[in-house]
Amino acid sequence: MKQGLKSEFAEKLARIKFLIFAPSLIEIHKKTKIDLSHIVKLYFLIEDKLELRNVRRNILNWKFYTMSQESSISILVDNLTNEHLRILDHLIHSYFLKNNDENLSIHSWHKEHLDYIENYLEVVRKIHYNSEIDYSHIILLIDRMNKLYK
Repeated sequence: MKQGLKSEFAEKLARIKFLIFAPSLIEIHKKTKIDLSHIVKLYFLIEDKLELRNVRRNILNWKFYTMSQESSISILVDNLTNEHLRILDHLIHSYFLKNNDENLSIHSWHKEHLDYIENYLEVVRKIHYNSEIDYSHIILLIDRMNKLYK
């Protein structure tokens, strides 16, 4: 609290399951002046729509044989998170600021990016159902995510 975080924001952040994302969400709040509850809701709506929780879980369940493999996967998961935040930023600026409705914003974004989302989810299914996944699948997934905020 000494760093100037209002108690209402601290309470909302306490509800976030993975606090690692909190600084990025606070930064978006500061830049946009959008209530943090809307930003958090949009963040998790995107996560649900793109099945990112399952993707991260599947990736982190891989067996690592070397430290470099583990480091590489950690970097790729960080890249997934960065893509997620870029999508959030795009969604806020392209949709939410115009309609101030989380569900309508997600719906509009989904409709406009439907083909790219389907391509992305195709890769997600491969990761989920295939035991022979390698780094290239994650790189492909990141590439597909890149198209979701353009």
